[in-house]
Amino acid sequence: MLWHKGWLETRYKLVFVLGFIVFILCELRMPQHGTAKMVPMIFQVTVPVFVMAFCSLLAGAGIATQPPLQATKGLQGSMLFTLSLPVTRLRLLAICASIGRLEMAGLVSLLCTAMWIISPPLRELVSPFEMVEYAATLIVCASSSTACSCCSPLSWTTNGACG
Repeated sequence: MLWHKGWLETRYKLVFVLGFIVFILCELRMPQHGTAKMVPMIFQVTVPVFVMAFCSLLAGAGIATQPPLQATKGLQGSMLFTLSLPVTRLRLLAICASIGRLEMAGLVSLLCTAMWIISPPLRELVSPFEMVEYAATLIVCASSSTACSCCSPLSWTTNGACG
């Protein structure tokens, strides 16, 4: 049930990130005159920044969850329900971080594979094995960022929430 609850909290964020990735890929598919050779540099500089930004977005909301696309006043929508569940807060944190890591691993894999397929200059410079290494490095680095985002004071508003 906690996995399903976590998925319901992050699904709209995941769709937003997928839409942003599609926009990036469409822009790289049709480069402007003279920018085709800059695609590898753009990939090298912007992808890690996007991945780290998306980590904090996909990390989930922890205890302080709210209904998607609605603003609430006072206590968050399902905070009392989440706190009344017979599970430890450490388990809530672990599930929150795991869902964020799985989503981020899928997004990084999709982004790296699609950029390698779409961009001929990138294919000339990077072998498939090197792209897999790059994706694995991004996933490992993003995992720590996702875990830190789940523990942030903004998402865990109760004292002693991590234990």
